[in-house]
Amino acid sequence: MKNILTILFCFILGHNLIAQDGDLNMKIIAHVPAPSGGSGIWHYVDRNGIEYAAIGTREALEIYSLEDPSKPILRASVKGVNTIWREVYAYKDYIYAVTDNASDGVIIVNMKNAPGTITSKFWTTSVTANNQTANITTCHTVFVDEKGILCLNGCRPWQGVLFFDLNQDPENPKFLGAETTRYSHDMFMRRDTLYSSEIYEGLMTAYDVTDKSKPVEINGVKTPFAFTHNNWPSDDNRYMFTTDEKENAYVAAYDISDIHNIKLLDQWRPKDTEGTGVIPHNTRYLDGYLITAYYTDGVKIIDAHRPENLIEVGSVDTYSGNQSGFHGCWGVSPFLPSKTIVASDIEGGLFVIKPEYIRACYLEGTVRDSFTDEVISNVEVRLITPRKNNEQTNLKGEYKTGYADSGTFSVEFSHPDYNPLTTSAVLEHGVVTIKNVKLLPKNTIVQKIIVKEKGSLNLIADAKIVLFNANKSITAQTAADGVANVKIIQDNLDFQLVVGKWAYLHHAEVYSSLSPKAEIEILLDKGYQDDFILEQNWTTKPSLQLVPGYVESPLEPSVETIRHNQNSMLIQIWVMLVMLLEMAPQIHPQRMWTMAQRFLPVLL
Repeated sequence: MKNILTILFCFILGHNLIAQDGDLNMKIIAHVPAPSGGSGIWHYVDRNGIEYAAIGTREALEIYSLEDPSKPILRASVKGVNTIWREVYAYKDYIYAVTDNASDGVIIVNMKNAPGTITSKFWTTSVTANNQTANITTCHTVFVDEKGILCLNGCRPWQGVLFFDLNQDPENPKFLGAETTRYSHDMFMRRDTLYSSEIYEGLMTAYDVTDKSKPVEINGVKTPFAFTHNNWPSDDNRYMFTTDEKENAYVAAYDISDIHNIKLLDQWRPKDTEGTGVIPHNTRYLDGYLITAYYTDGVKIIDAHRPENLIEVGSVDTYSGNQSGFHGCWGVSPFLPSKTIVASDIEGGLFVIKPEYIRACYLEGTVRDSFTDEVISNVEVRLITPRKNNEQTNLKGEYKTGYADSGTFSVEFSHPDYNPLTTSAVLEHGVVTIKNVKLLPKNTIVQKIIVKEKGSLNLIADAKIVLFNANKSITAQTAADGVANVKIIQDNLDFQLVVGKWAYLHHAEVYSSLSPKAEIEILLDKGYQDDFILEQNWTTKPSLQLVPGYVESPLEPSVETIRHNQNSMLIQIWVMLVMLLEMAPQIHPQRMWTMAQRFLPVLL
């Protein structure tokens, strides 16, 4: 029976999951499969203006020319040690690549005479930093700043960032120093400021590296999912954008104009696949837009002209599978003069993409109580568009949302304590439309509940009371006189009313707030029951080693007093299953999962 109930519940949950939306303002114009898969990618432009894509595969660094972007031509393949990590960067006439969990050192590719002649070498040198001396063999990522400083990141055994000067001899970099405070997974450097993505600490940390031999830490910030994978600033260094390589994580936007006072402005993740385990990997900033590679979700373009309100304006998927996790799009480079985007896919190889960069249409405002004029937080704001679009008001009652297309759209405002409101808004590209609204509160009632012991009719103090439905959950407790006056905002959905106390069996019934009673008298049978709906103050007892999972209750039950538990449990399982089946079409998948976490201990 337990297996059947669990399967039914999972079916309900799965039926409500949201499918991914289609492409938006982006088109794949070429695809070159890589039998061994793809990893890092970067762009290059030669002296003749020919554009290139340089992609790391498991076996090699491959360089494709894009004279015709729809027909990439393989111009060079530099074979190396087999590895899933091969990252790439380009500077002036050279392309640099590094490998992790391998021993290639640095691949240096001379592109001066491309496409006719392309030469390469494997380079290493002995480095002493942080009292450790070794040859460079394995590094995680590579970067070159505007001054020609090559940065090798996550190299073993030093872990941090190694600095080399390319200006004297780009084929034999000169070691300048290192920043080794923490492991650096990736980084960005501009104007002698290093921004390090310190993944294992979950930090984006800024350092003054005017003297490359003596970096000075300035300040840092914990990113939303505390697994900071990469970062990229705006061109004016006012804003920073980060990714966390975690399921369901965000691209986050920060104000770093005062590096000593970093402020989180907004965080964004794809709405159409929200809650399905999609992972952001690498983000780049170009002309007010973020171009971001997502595992299993392809490439996204986010309008970041207003970093406090990030809006998706482009999307294309490179991955045809239905798995979550570390599959699909690895990296992206949007910096070619033609605006062509080149992307790498773990299973698929090289993708060449034509984007259309458009400005977002913004919708912002404040939601207030129509009687008190107080702001209302946690109002769901749904912009009715072909693509899924919902936000919530913050503690100030403010919301910020938007869409890629212009036009007139319906907007729905909903909150469990207020009557829903639907209005319309006219949206224009690059324009902020302000829509302030006021919501009418639902009727509030006070329901008197008296709890007594069945038989003796003694009043029961401290009895726990829970009323819940798909919209809200209300908790209360009886006073010394056995009475609880519960404030309830009327709801069209019925509530499940559960009352209990330790040493008594639970009482459950359906309660309609639209048909309140003068008082409700609840009679509790003696017994012991805990369905994990009421808080019964269980505590662990680690000292009892012989009984794994033992928990200590306030009182010990006897066999006689628990005689009614089994039938009560079956009845409540049935009631909850019926409720879930009835509510499933109305419940957002994330709310379904929250309810699953609450009910599954009972079902199992």
